[in-house]
Amino acid sequence: GYMDDLAVTGATLVNGDFEVPGRKGVPNGWRSDIRPGLWIHDSKLAASGEYCVKTSHNDRLAQEITVSKGRTVNVRVKVRGVAVPQ
Repeated sequence: GYMDDLAVTGATLVNGDFEVPGRKGVPNGWRSDIRPGLWIHDSKLAASGEYCVKTSHNDRLAQEITVSKGRTVNVRVKVRGVAVPQ
């Protein structure tokens, strides 16, 4: 599905709105160990700004965050599904 406006409290996340470009078609701060998700420039699909990503089981983006024992970490993301052709 399409993802955007990812936010973390209790830890630091880089470029959760996917607006800052990185290298090789992957947003800054993100990486892909398999196939990268699609970085899409479309303000109609984006929940914030002009960019979002489209990911799936095999098309992934990841980012490591540092957490601390005893500190609560909350992750929030806006997701839009993809219509499946019938």
